[in-house]
Amino acid sequence: MMDKDGSIGKFHICSGTWYEELNEDGHIKAVYFSDEMRQILGYNNQEEFPDNLQVLLDHIHPDDVDKMVEGAVAASTGESSGYDVEFRIRKKDGTYILVNATGNLIRSTDGKPYMMHGAMIDISELMEEGEGNTTLRKNLYYRVRQAESAQWFGIVHDIDQTARFRIDYTDNGEVAAISWNDAYWKMLGYSSSIEFPATWPNWFNSILPEDQGLVLDAMEVLKHIADPMDVHEEEFRMYAKDRSVRHVHISVRRVFDKAGNPKQVLGMAKDISKQKHLELHTRIFDIFSKDYLSVNVINVIKHTMRVIRHKNTRYTHQEIENRIAGKSYENIMDEYIDNYVAPEDRERIHRITKIENLVMQVSSKEMYRIKFAQVDGNGQRHFYQGNYLRLNDESGNPAIVAGFREITDIVIAEREKQEQFRAAKEAAEAANRAKTAFLFNMSHDIRTPMNAIMGYRDLLEKYQEDPSRREYYLLKMNEVSKVLLSIIDNVLEMARIEKGTLEMDEAVWDAYDFMDYLHSVFMPMMEKKGLIFTKDIHLKHSHIYCDSVKLRDVFLNIITNAYKYTESGGRVNMSVEELPYDHDGWALYRTTISDTGIGISEEFLPKLFDAFSREKNSIGNKIEGTGLGMS
Repeated sequence: MMDKDGSIGKFHICSGTWYEELNEDGHIKAVYFSDEMRQILGYNNQEEFPDNLQVLLDHIHPDDVDKMVEGAVAASTGESSGYDVEFRIRKKDGTYILVNATGNLIRSTDGKPYMMHGAMIDISELMEEGEGNTTLRKNLYYRVRQAESAQWFGIVHDIDQTARFRIDYTDNGEVAAISWNDAYWKMLGYSSSIEFPATWPNWFNSILPEDQGLVLDAMEVLKHIADPMDVHEEEFRMYAKDRSVRHVHISVRRVFDKAGNPKQVLGMAKDISKQKHLELHTRIFDIFSKDYLSVNVINVIKHTMRVIRHKNTRYTHQEIENRIAGKSYENIMDEYIDNYVAPEDRERIHRITKIENLVMQVSSKEMYRIKFAQVDGNGQRHFYQGNYLRLNDESGNPAIVAGFREITDIVIAEREKQEQFRAAKEAAEAANRAKTAFLFNMSHDIRTPMNAIMGYRDLLEKYQEDPSRREYYLLKMNEVSKVLLSIIDNVLEMARIEKGTLEMDEAVWDAYDFMDYLHSVFMPMMEKKGLIFTKDIHLKHSHIYCDSVKLRDVFLNIITNAYKYTESGGRVNMSVEELPYDHDGWALYRTTISDTGIGISEEFLPKLFDAFSREKNSIGNKIEGTGLGMS
């Protein structure tokens, strides 16, 4: 057991405490020493041995400086669990003593280094007696740490007048009394200790009810702390004088009497409300990117709203805050909706932005989204999206964050996409209708030559002994079979085109020969029907690469249509001319096939190349065909 003068048995022990303020990276910002620590080195006051790290380093034996610094850096940056280093340090009279320095790292609520605290013990006498590694030495350290634990909070109190408190216990471990310094009640906005009396009920009732259980649990944890150098940290909320909510971070230590029984709890407190406010803003910014024009926090209890971010070319952020100051959330929204939201959306936006609806929506959804249109001063329509997210504000009250962003480009793109989808759907439906009509027409077109073939076959069987009839029937069967084969070929050709399996077979072809071929093929038909068929060719380059078979099919189909739909006495003309073209090795031809027939109505022109489509008119309905030729 330690004596009143700091002795244990035959050993006289001298000790003192120290404290370091740390930057977020763990480097030392400031250092402070207790008077007891100065007395170990023979100094009387701060003037002789100032609170300065370099002063301390200058007193350490040159051979031990690196060891001491490495241990301190490892502890302050979290690389080691604690600071426990023995080194030699010079006293005022020039002699060196051996000391043991121990310390612990305390982190802030966000996990960053906050401060280091510890004790320095003169162990020279202990080492001289050869007790350096015995159980006695370990017990000695423990007793010294007990004695220094109370001193440490006194040192912390001197730094920036830190708020501190003390809880005294009875022998049965019950709370006997609670007290605090002036900085504590000042932290909560009180002007005197009379306004915030040091009583347990007053202190406990100033804690938010939802956090009182947390504090009671923390006090239970403290009962099981056996090392007086261990520091327990907690964070809870307290009401200030004006009933605003303050976030308080406390660090507490147990103090034991000489018998090792818990005697007191010493603690220091720090108002971290600004830090919590910053954390709230950081979280909001993480969720709502810079694309959002406006971000606001809605207090669902007080029905108020405040601006977190507002991008407005007309008003500054401060002007926006001044415009909504003193107004309820409902008044702010009514004014905005009635003045800016498009008329067709106003009733709906009034209804769904009521706090009651927002609370219900954000309770059941991760994020609640709304869309509406807004009309600017020039009558231009813009589209916006509002996103609502539930959270607790920095005071712990339920709140809703509302972020708004313009989505005009997205809405326009979506409408264009929907229009393309609608057009594609209509085209598909039209194609299905055309295919249905095609199947109906095909059934007729195929049945007609099939019936003819079957009829001629029956006649051939009946008159097979008659050579003239037999030859006639076989000729007709051959002609009708070609018609049927042509229909089937057209269907197969369309299938190959739609599947993308149609291949081009290009070869050199003479354009004059090609046009002469077409003219000679159609001339007998035209003359027989009483049509005048002419051709005009004006070419500079007549030899070209082309797929002559497919090119022939194109001309055959078009000229056949001109032939079919032009009445006797009409004209059909086919002309080809070469136009100027600067691309070397290429030629540009324009082919015109004109006739004096019935023509095509303007309404049908968009469907001209649709598969299975034929214009319905008095003449077309009488002409056989599947509607595949132009396709």
